[in-house]
Amino acid sequence: MNNPNGKSARTLEVVAAFGLGVEALVLTFAAIAYGIYAALGGPQDVGFIVAVGVFCLLLAIGVGFGARGMWQSRRWARSIALTWQVFQAGIGLAVISERPVVGIVLIAVALIVAACVMARVGRDNTPAEPDTDTEADDAAQE
Repeated sequence: MNNPNGKSARTLEVVAAFGLGVEALVLTFAAIAYGIYAALGGPQDVGFIVAVGVFCLLLAIGVGFGARGMWQSRRWARSIALTWQVFQAGIGLAVISERPVVGIVLIAVALIVAACVMARVGRDNTPAEPDTDTEADDAAQE
């Protein structure tokens, strides 16, 4: 069965999984950077810095699971992916006045990944094309 829509939908899932994977890696890098900053920085607000680092690490784990789920075409991964993209776009909007390039990149990546995820929504319930070879084999066996 050669379904061109299935191939393009899979490509979008791979793009979304790749985007989520990159975001998880960036969050992991941020967690490590906060850990280094807490270890080498001054004694002020060490607890807060460690808490932000741990929070980034937990987000990285969650987004990483979402990337893995998108790679495996799991439906549950869409909710993780879309929720994170909304948060990421919000962060991009919050920082766009101070760091325009960072804000624009965050918003653009969020829109691209969300579009790839949303392009697949609604196609799960479409009826599959009947496999004529299997039906012919079943009729021959009866």
